[in-house]
Amino acid sequence: MKLKILLLNTVIFSTIIHADLGQPVESPFSPTIQITKNLTTIMLNAGEVGNDSGENVTSYLLEKMKKGSIVLENGTNIGFCGEKTYVISIGINNYKNLSSLANAISDSKKMTNKIVSNCKNTKSNTIQNATETDIINALKNVSQKATSKDSIIFYFSGHGVMVDNKNYLAPVDAKANRITDIQHSFIDMSDISDISELLKFSKIKSGLMIFDAGRDKAFRRK
Repeated sequence: MKLKILLLNTVIFSTIIHADLGQPVESPFSPTIQITKNLTTIMLNAGEVGNDSGENVTSYLLEKMKKGSIVLENGTNIGFCGEKTYVISIGINNYKNLSSLANAISDSKKMTNKIVSNCKNTKSNTIQNATETDIINALKNVSQKATSKDSIIFYFSGHGVMVDNKNYLAPVDAKANRITDIQHSFIDMSDISDISELLKFSKIKSGLMIFDAGRDKAFRRK
């Protein structure tokens, strides 16, 4: 099944680099936030880069999550708890073919703990060094359980990249020797809209998807 099943439920925070442009240019962290009905999406502008050991999407979010809401600078509150709150949290440090990350797994644990401390009834699944199949199966499992009163939160911390104006996330076994490797072994984020049928986001209380992805050494191969 295509990776399109991966990305539709929530907020997208991603720090992205250009796979074919060498070293990325760092810029201040400034995520773009989109709210559509019950789905919140947050992402960085193309070319912005987070830091695996410092400022990134996780550090930005954690201090803004209070009483079951993400409290933004403009006063907007994004509620993320449901009667039940399902959390799928992915952290990938030990890439098989790409450079390793130091803090993706610990960031995923911090995010899970923050959500659990804010929501009364949580069901969390934290997966370390996940393959595409791991991610898809976790989403399938949640989609079969969540009801119209529930919320789903998907969190991903790992590598990401932009190629030909398309954004991709890297599962643990992703390859990047050639552009075709990225197209076949990464998760194409443009397929997010196709996940709605599987996850039935229109039928749940709220969806939040968080992508803390695309650090500066994503394509230094081992």
